[in-house]
Parts: sequence; structure tokens; C-alpha cells
Amino acid sequence: MIRINGRVALYGELWFDEVWDGMSPSPDIMIFRQRSAPLPRGRCPPFYSLTTDLASSADSIQQAFSKTTRYEIRRAETKDGLAFLSLPTPSQRLEEFIQDYARFAKHKSLPPANRRWLNAAANAGRLTLSAAAHGGEILVWHAYVIADSRARLTYSGSFFRELDSTQRALSGRANKWLHWRDILEFKARGLASYDWGGVFEEEAQPGSGVNRFKEQFGGERVRSHNCVVAMTFRGRLYLPLTETVAKVRRWLPS
Repeated sequence: MIRINGRVALYGELWFDEVWDGMSPSPDIMIFRQRSAPLPRGRCPPFYSLTTDLASSADSIQQAFSKTTRYEIRRAETKDGLAFLSLPTPSQRLEEFIQDYARFAKHKSLPPANRRWLNAAANAGRLTLSAAAHGGEILVWHAYVIADSRARLTYSGSFFRELDSTQRALSGRANKWLHWRDILEFKARGLASYDWGGVFEEEAQPGSGVNRFKEQFGGERVRSHNCVVAMTFRGRLYLPLTETVAKVRRWLPS
């Protein structure tokens, strides 16, 4: 479980169908992320994502990618001279990631990465970072939460806005190549699935370009539920008074 200390309440976070082990202290508010079924008590809005089955062969996984995506990955692999960095224990470079992602987010008018959540996930041993570098300079960062034999993308940042068209194309290929290398890395670690970190339910919604990018890699569209449950008297008081459900959505990766 990931524990997050708020100003008033202690939050616990479980992913997928993890079960709380009952260890003390009990969180005041428990967040169940992407459960396969809603909880009988708690607020459980639906959540949609794409998942890739890592039990399939590497060839089968890549065959589900679009033709253009496979070509760009091959070119990145053979001609671009990229280096792959995997950090399953990322504490030493977490601050570097946070600063780099802040620069990316500013250009994209996105909120910065949640430092409190990232530190809590790293302390719980649930955070993995990866990067694609060129000539010693990082072009792309990915951040994942690892839980219940799954890898779930939480942040992805590519650095191209300040680059010329050739460099932007390289950064775009590096991002796709990094997804592929991450898939192979998690498959080698024995994980069962790769979650692409959410899609918009309707293509017409803002951000549907994110859907189009992720759908280039195939994957199965799945519906799950994000649930928020008050666990203690403090939690039962605090949750409705502060509209914590909305705060949780802002605090944590979507």
C-alpha cells in the first residue's frame, strides 16, 4: 500500500484488486485505484484504459502495433543511437525526473508531477522510472506504478517543444521506442500486463489525441473503477466536508 500524509488525514492507496493487509495505522481514507468491480460502500466512478497482455510473445505484442509505429520503433532501435535507462529503485534520480517533467508540463499547460505522491510511491517500492537518452541527454521520461503484477503508466514527458523539426521527430520516435523497451523490461520481470494509463471514454472529448497515440499500440480497452472509502471516524468527517474525491483526482495520476 502507498501511504500519503495529507494535512489533516492519512491516505492509503491500493491499485487494481490489491487487498489491504490490515496493518496499523489505518488510513483515514482509502483510495482503490482501477478496481475490477465497484465497492459496495464508497464512491466509485468508472475509469477506462488500454492494457497489453505481457504473457503474449514479444512478436505478438508488436504485431498489434500500427505499421507506422513498428517502423518508427525499428528506426529508433537501429539508426537513432538511443540509450535505455530503467530505474526500478528511482530515488536517486527522482528529483531530476520531477524537474524535467515540470518543464514538459509547463509547455503543455499541464500540472507538474505530484511530488508528494511520487515520493510516497517510491518509499513504498511501487515506483519505476525509465528514460530514453540521446548523446547523454534524456529525451523522454516515463513513470510507472507497479502493483498486482501490473505496470501502470502514470507520467510520460517528451522534450521537443524547444527543438527543430528533425529533433522533434527523434523525440517522438524515442517516446514510442521507450514504450516498447518498457514493455520488454516488464515482460522480463514477469509482470502480467502493461496498463497505458487511461483513455477518454468518448473520442470527442478534449485530449482524445491521447487516445489515438495509445491506440497505435493495440491493447484491450478495459473498464474499471476508482473508489474512495472513509476508513476511520476522522475520514468519515473529512471526506464529505472537503470534497476529497475531487481533490484525489487532482492529487494523483489519472
